Amino acid sequence: MGQQLGCCVPQGVNDAFTSLNIRFMRKKKEEKALRSSGAELSEPFAIDWTKARPENWKFESTTGPGSYFFKFEPEIDDVKGPISDGEKKLKSRPENYEGMMYQTSMKDWPSDQQSYKLVKRTGSGYSFTAGQSENFTYVQAKYQALERYDRISLDPDPYTDSMSFRRQRLGKPCHPGRG
Repeated sequence: MGQQLGCCVPQGVNDAFTSLNIRFMRKKKEEKALRSSGAELSEPFAIDWTKARPENWKFESTTGPGSYFFKFEPEIDDVKGPISDGEKKLKSRPENYEGMMYQTSMKDWPSDQQSYKLVKRTGSGYSFTAGQSENFTYVQAKYQALERYDRISLDPDPYTDSMSFRRQRLGKPCHPGRG
């Protein structure tokens, strides 16, 4: 018969219960089919940014109160030196850095008193919080593989424009991946 439950249920009820309970009918781990070697990742998926086209990197500045959040602890390099050097470093090696953050008013200070933070590209999910205050500036290095949707022209054609769904004309086209 099936496995016996360790409670005070009469014998006949216990047997009926175990035959109906799916948990007792599961295969043991060693009886299950083996998964292929490629079915599981041996390491987290990572994008190789070194092969990215240099002309597709865009650098967007955002101001805010200086707060940020992340999924995993980011690697942040605190650098004392001119902010312009940090911008050059970010723009020359965007595959290594997610962005840079600095105090907005610090750009007007003498270069020997300036400092900035470079956020390394580690997949941490780092995100700068934009806001009303302009205390801090974050320059993000974004890779845009496709041209922005507002910079492309869509020529009308007889097929797309006549498409419908449930006798309703389709709305404006979406442009995924185009910013």
